[in-house]
Amino acid sequence: VVACNTPLDEATALAITQIFTEVVIAPGASDAARAKTTAMLVAAEINYPVHRIQFSEKIYSGSMDDLLALIQKTSDSVKHILLVGHCPTIIDLNNYLSDSQKVSMETCELTLFSIDVGWSELFAGAGEVKLNYRPS
Repeated sequence: VVACNTPLDEATALAITQIFTEVVIAPGASDAARAKTTAMLVAAEINYPVHRIQFSEKIYSGSMDDLLALIQKTSDSVKHILLVGHCPTIIDLNNYLSDSQKVSMETCELTLFSIDVGWSELFAGAGEVKLNYRPS
């Protein structure tokens, strides 16, 4: 989960890719320009085919339930998801997965979850926070 409230610079994108070296970007990034830029910068750094990024307006303007539905439609053959979204919806998803009560996320803050169930089986508290990264 990456929250982007302002445009991402290349240095921050590179820092994110140092954490996520095996990420498959799916189900997508929001239609907003800065989220598209973030997703494309990260994809380029990890040699992920940009044409495979799935963009969805629901990530930008939808609810947490919309984000959850997008994730739950992902095949279990996909082992990693990088979801580039916006506040407050991305915070709601973070709180749902981790059973936490975050009220904000920093620009380009990243939370890495370990999830031991299939994507379609996600439930509240299913994610264990493995890393929380805030660019300096």
